[in-house]
Amino acid sequence: MAEVVEHRVEEMLPELEQMSRVGLFTKEETGQILTKRKVYEYKLRRKQKKKEDFLHYIQYETNLLALVRKRRERTGYSFKKVEIDNNIVVRIHRLYKLVLYRFPEDVKLWLSYIAFAKQLKAKDLVSRQYTKMLQVHDKKPELWLSAAKWEFEENNNPDNARGLLQRALRFNQTSQTLWQEYYRMELMYAEKMRKRRSVLDLETEGESDPVLSGGVAFIVFQQALEAIPDNAGFVIQFLPICLLFDFTSKQEQDICALLAEKFSDNPLAWDALARRHLARKSTSKNDAREDERKFHEVYGEAIGVVTSGEVWKLYINACLDLIQKAGKQSLQEKRLERALLVFEEARDVGHLTPDLYAKWTDLLQKTGSLTEALEVCCAALEVHPGDITLWEKKLSLMITVGKDLNMIQDTLDGARKNIPKKDSWPLVRMVLEHSIASNAAEDTVKLLEKSMIDPSPVSQPAKELYLEFEYLQHGMQHARKVFSRICEYKPVSEDVYRSYVSMEMAQPKPKMKLVRAAYEEAVREHGALSPNLWLDYIKFESCGLEGRLEAVGNIHFRAVKALDGEHNQDFIRRYTLMQTGCP
Repeated sequence: MAEVVEHRVEEMLPELEQMSRVGLFTKEETGQILTKRKVYEYKLRRKQKKKEDFLHYIQYETNLLALVRKRRERTGYSFKKVEIDNNIVVRIHRLYKLVLYRFPEDVKLWLSYIAFAKQLKAKDLVSRQYTKMLQVHDKKPELWLSAAKWEFEENNNPDNARGLLQRALRFNQTSQTLWQEYYRMELMYAEKMRKRRSVLDLETEGESDPVLSGGVAFIVFQQALEAIPDNAGFVIQFLPICLLFDFTSKQEQDICALLAEKFSDNPLAWDALARRHLARKSTSKNDAREDERKFHEVYGEAIGVVTSGEVWKLYINACLDLIQKAGKQSLQEKRLERALLVFEEARDVGHLTPDLYAKWTDLLQKTGSLTEALEVCCAALEVHPGDITLWEKKLSLMITVGKDLNMIQDTLDGARKNIPKKDSWPLVRMVLEHSIASNAAEDTVKLLEKSMIDPSPVSQPAKELYLEFEYLQHGMQHARKVFSRICEYKPVSEDVYRSYVSMEMAQPKPKMKLVRAAYEEAVREHGALSPNLWLDYIKFESCGLEGRLEAVGNIHFRAVKALDGEHNQDFIRRYTLMQTGCP
């Protein structure tokens, strides 16, 4: 092993001597480079080869090459590149080949080497490495696409790109992405050739050429359908690609005819057929209006053919997209009116889902039609009484339009009968916030009292809000009574105990006996899982004139006994830091 390393070191000496002689590095620096390389070379001679050793060596040599180039720029010395720069590059190539030979399964290594070759602008090397990588990783379509894209866009070699994609499809025949990108590449090639012929004034001669007209791309499309048959989504994905080019109108018609004939019962097919009219670049306002008319016409035909609710959902979402894209106010109002008509038609045939009802409500709210929005919400809940989002929207609208608090409370009661009580907190909170804002203290207390006996997801935040409400409204005396009442309804969250303690401690003369009782109740209920609670209890007894330092040891003992596992270790660590004065 030593003989091989020494031989490698001897081969480096002329290179390092040249670095020193031409003034790029000092003798001390070249000595450090030699020492570093020697360490790396010994690591590479281990019996158990490690990928990290190769990568560290490669990174070191790459950084050294960058430093050499920077110092050349600074000193203006551009000679001896063969003896210095090229030797470093050759060493990096050798290291990459060694690591790839031992770890060919690592895709990142291949891509790293290819990126290095691209930096050197070594196009032949990039092609060779792509080929070698794909021999090992032939089942990864994304790598084939990366190679083909480089060949077509950077190496300007469409034949190589086409060959790569054809080979890729032999290994990955059912890859939808490969077929789509192959189709795109053939159209891009046809466009490039058409532009070239346009420059040479040969447009007329090229019109009948199958390559220039996109015929080859259409053959790819047909082969794709043979490889992946009866897949409407797959066929639809070719349509946006086709619409990117101005010479593919015939192909667009053929794809649309196929969708209409073979997938007439598929809502997604009709959505694609309709939206293609909106994807065109209109040259005038009349063309844009005509395209939009055709869009609605296609969907009008679709809802007559497809009886499922999915087609209505797609139609409504497309109409909402149109509203978002409308620039002028007049156009937006026109599209809004049409969307509302579509919502009504979908409702009449019974194909509005809760989600679509919610979108209808939102649309009416944006236009300021709050009363109509509330009517829609009420109608929606007759059909979908178990949807919590619709109940939330109804309550919000009732509050906005100024409905009576009793009506709002009745609506909340109706909602809680139709949805699981454990999910009703957003509704309860909304009504409570409105009740508090309306200064309806009696109604607020009634609802809070009722919520305390609900499941935990409702009762826990309700108890905390109840305590805070009484403290702010009537002061500490009432808060103490409410806290005592809350403690009767277990479980009580840790946050409730903390809120009560902070209220007591904020008083001019806090009642320490009550604070200790609250801490005792809290650790009894949450002490097994909360190191923070025990630490706060200890801090309380350790600070101030009212604290009892003699109780700290007992609290610590109880905490260690109550906490298990990680909580125990966390408590001991943080208690030790607290004792030493660390935060």
